[in-house]
Amino acid sequence: KAQPVLAKVFRDADSTEAIRVALEVTPVGRELLADIARYTEEYGYKAVYSHEYIYPLWKEDPTPIYEMLRGYLATDYDVRADQERVKREQENAIVELRGRIQSDAERVEFEEALKLALAMAPLTPDHHFYIDQGTYARMRVVFLEIGKKLVARGDFDRPDDIFYLVYDEVRHLAADPSAFEARPIIAERRAELQSALSIAPRDWVGTADHWSLHEQGYIGLWGYPERFELSQKKSKEPVGEVHGLPASAGVVEGTARFVDDPEDFDKVRKGDILVCRMTNPAWTLVFTKISGLVTDSGGVLSHPAVVSREFGIPAVTSTLDGTSKIKSGQRVRVDGTHGVVYILGE
Repeated sequence: KAQPVLAKVFRDADSTEAIRVALEVTPVGRELLADIARYTEEYGYKAVYSHEYIYPLWKEDPTPIYEMLRGYLATDYDVRADQERVKREQENAIVELRGRIQSDAERVEFEEALKLALAMAPLTPDHHFYIDQGTYARMRVVFLEIGKKLVARGDFDRPDDIFYLVYDEVRHLAADPSAFEARPIIAERRAELQSALSIAPRDWVGTADHWSLHEQGYIGLWGYPERFELSQKKSKEPVGEVHGLPASAGVVEGTARFVDDPEDFDKVRKGDILVCRMTNPAWTLVFTKISGLVTDSGGVLSHPAVVSREFGIPAVTSTLDGTSKIKSGQRVRVDGTHGVVYILGE
């Protein structure tokens, strides 16, 4: 930001590769590339979705890192100002809650719960990065290396084909090249995956009883029973409206931008409404650019809801079918206070 030559590169280049090439030309550019390489080595062991092996890591494709920098420059993002705003909101909320307490016993109970909540808050993203993302990322690296050796041996065509085999199949094939023909199995399973991605399963099978909703955790993270109730009302939604949970208060209008993959991050422009299935910490970099958020999943304590409140942008989560009803380029109004998205037109 302080170097005009670097700012110009990120402003003018139309791709990550173009940025890299331009940075190689100047000493300050090469110094930044070295910084990005160090950052990638430490923080690059994560993918767009946490509990999958099939998505490339930031370490493999650092496009999200470059887009994060581009987003910071495009929006003149001030992380310190956001931190101070969130800190004030937290302090005000604590004062308000304390003002509602009626008895000494309630006060003791509240202070104990508050202490635990504040101590736990940093552990959630740390756990996600080091355990959820970190473990799957490193397992992906291991299996890709095995995949490269099997490609070199002629067993299949691409290193990531290995993710369409189950563990025992990998072991058998590695030990005995004649164990089975891998290519037909991989092709069949790849086609099955593409077919499955087009299917939206119903939200519940059987009876949504008290134990399922309240005791097994659905009510908090994924929006149950509200999400379950929403699924029952979907057929009665007015045309041009998408209903979900009010996850972050406020109302905003903007251009909808559907994102399903890190490769689409560079399509998000300042002021867009991000529409996606779900977010995780790998997606936080686009929050500096968007003015609102709509997701298919997630309750009021899920990642998209919490981060939207941290960034101060309206959000509606758990729409169930927002990504199928809202198209990129449409004008939409996000009412994060009441949990409704209005599709205004093309």
